[in-house]
Amino acid sequence: MLRFSDAQPVLGHVDPHDCFPKRAVKAEEAVFQSIDGFGRKRGINRIVSLGDTAFPELGRALSKVLATEIRLFDPKAFVQSEGAGLELHSDPVVVVTWQIKGSKAWRVYDPALMPNDMIALRRAQDTPVAAQLLSEFYSALPVENALEFILHRGDFLVIPAFAPHETRSFDDGMSVSLTLGLATSGPFT
Repeated sequence: MLRFSDAQPVLGHVDPHDCFPKRAVKAEEAVFQSIDGFGRKRGINRIVSLGDTAFPELGRALSKVLATEIRLFDPKAFVQSEGAGLELHSDPVVVVTWQIKGSKAWRVYDPALMPNDMIALRRAQDTPVAAQLLSEFYSALPVENALEFILHRGDFLVIPAFAPHETRSFDDGMSVSLTLGLATSGPFT
């Protein structure tokens, strides 16, 4: 049985063809350039919030793979040009990322590296001081403490809450992925 109690990422595979809902609703969109690092180029990142779009087939497939009932929320589509990606950051919730097209590299750190004061700053990240302190903290993380994953079409990765991570799409064309929050009353809480 896969468990998150040791705060390790979980890697799996679910065919994208089987899991798309009948319709999606675009709620909001952001476009920005990548920041250099982890092999990223100055590519374009497009993040599309999908509002309350449900992914019931994906949820059922993940529940089966993870051997616990889950609930997915806050879906966002990431469309990235070759070499684009996101700089080192953390999310305050368990995140599932699912590669739909292309390939993407992930570097993920143990969430235990995030001290309580950095977790508090992450929750208050909207302030310039918090953002600056977090940036300094992330830049000091030693690369040798990270796990690296390469996701191809259909692969998913479950990332623990507050686990610092960064991404880079490969030069094999545009990368499209879906990221959702994951909630459960099982071992992933």
